[in-house]
Amino acid sequence: MQRDKQKDFEDAVSISSERNADGREWVSKSYIEGDSQTKATAKWQKKKGLISKSYKLPRDIVDAFAEACESNDISQAAQLTKYMRGYIKRSGIEI
Repeated sequence: MQRDKQKDFEDAVSISSERNADGREWVSKSYIEGDSQTKATAKWQKKKGLISKSYKLPRDIVDAFAEACESNDISQAAQLTKYMRGYIKRSGIEI
């Protein structure tokens, strides 16, 4: 029983590793709280390697982008991923 609780705890911890602009690495831990669906979603995202990023952008650009995505019936995440993959490819980097 104790091992199951430990495994549940490990599954509920989200750990991300990032690099600062100067190349130094930092690690962030966050503990998932909430109902079983929230925990299941967090576990799935961790398994798929999904992370959350935050950027500071001008509001008019963000609002216009949201409106354009909505009018074209595409999620903002899907469109950003498409742009990122194209930029990476044009930069000669393989993913």
